[in-house]
Amino acid sequence: MNVLFVCTGNTCRSPMAEGIFNGICEKQGLGHTALSAGTWAGANMPASSHAIAAVRQLYGVDLSSHRSQPVAPWLLEWADVVLTLTRSHKEQIGVLAPEYTKPVKTLKEWAYGVEGDIADPYGGSFQAYLQCAKEIHDDILAGMEQNGLF
Repeated sequence: MNVLFVCTGNTCRSPMAEGIFNGICEKQGLGHTALSAGTWAGANMPASSHAIAAVRQLYGVDLSSHRSQPVAPWLLEWADVVLTLTRSHKEQIGVLAPEYTKPVKTLKEWAYGVEGDIADPYGGSFQAYLQCAKEIHDDILAGMEQNGLF
């Protein structure tokens, strides 16, 4: 399965989700792949230093080569499912690509069947990034279990 994680700037939450998802799949020997993008992302920006440090510390995932990218038609075509970090991002996908017919869900909706948001740690403390990474990790594990990806 190809998963596209979407947040706003593609420097904090969605790169963490991409890295965590790909790390789980690599460790488990699963053939799934994730990419990430942002609804308001500039191109070619690195991930936040706190995001890089948080996922490295917690999960041994290296985001240092990540570069931001905006949501683009080729990414939507590539993805089997688009997982957004907030309900607002989900709505923005509908505006950016009204013809898109593949599933678009919030990460929490995919994991637990109820829509919900993951707060943006941008500009926050390292502790906020650690908490965000843990929440994303837990939601990804729940979603992979719920959707039969293990």
